[in-house]
Amino acid sequence: MDEIGELCGISEKQGVLYMIKNSLNAQEAKQVKDKIAEIKRVIARLAKQLNLEKQKSDIKNIIAGSLSLSWEDLCSVDSKGMKNYGRVDESVKTELDPVINQLIRSVNKIKDLTKLKK
Repeated sequence: MDEIGELCGISEKQGVLYMIKNSLNAQEAKQVKDKIAEIKRVIARLAKQLNLEKQKSDIKNIIAGSLSLSWEDLCSVDSKGMKNYGRVDESVKTELDPVINQLIRSVNKIKDLTKLKK
């Protein structure tokens, strides 16, 4: 819910390969935010009624989960992974695989840097 509320407040958000454009008008954004606030109030009331505690997450766990998804995505776009979608030109292997392998090493390095100490 928090992320949806945040998205309602931006006009545009961009990354290297994506762009999110907010097509909500001011009234729609306010209605969505109001509904989110209502949902959060109900959840808060239930949590209090049932004595539920907040779930605590370490940022390292959140990063690890996100990186795991990124690693899977990267593995699926190398020449071996792309063969699942059909014939792959040999030039793809020689041009793409070294770049994908470097990206995988970089993702693994971030995972190592953020590994939880036991």
